[in-house]
Amino acid sequence: MKERWKEGLVERQADQTTVVCRGLFKKESKVDAFVGLKVSLSSGESGFIEGGFGQSGKFKVRIPSKCIICSVVIIIIL
Repeated sequence: MKERWKEGLVERQADQTTVVCRGLFKKESKVDAFVGLKVSLSSGESGFIEGGFGQSGKFKVRIPSKCIICSVVIIIIL
C-alpha cells in the first residue's frame, strides 16, 4: 500500500493543547471521516484530528503535550 500525505497550515492556537488548521479539506468535505487520524506538525510534535471547526474546511488538532506554535501540519493517510 502506498503512503500518501497532505500539507495544511496552522491558523492559530486555540489553547495550550489545541490548534486550528486549514488547507487539508475543502469546504464541502466531511471532516468527521478523518477524526482520530494522526497528524504530525513541522515542529516534530504529533497529535490527532479532533473535529471540524466552522464551515470553511477548518479543523481542530489536539496535541497531548503543550504545543509550540508552528506553521505547517502534515497528515499521513495510510
